[in-house]
Amino acid sequence: MRSPKKTHRSDALRSLHAAATDSHAIGAIDKATMRRIDLVCLTPVEAPVPKAIS
Repeated sequence: MRSPKKTHRSDALRSLHAAATDSHAIGAIDKATMRRIDLVCLTPVEAPVPKAIS
């Protein structure tokens, strides 16, 4: 199963998220902080309704 495409709220938040992702990769940011940054930078994913799936 593929992970959903990440959509960012703005170009500035896209850049912030990219920097935070790199910082997380080298261990400068912990997982909990990265989750908070995800909540701020990424648009929420809506669950599809059953009718939309079929």
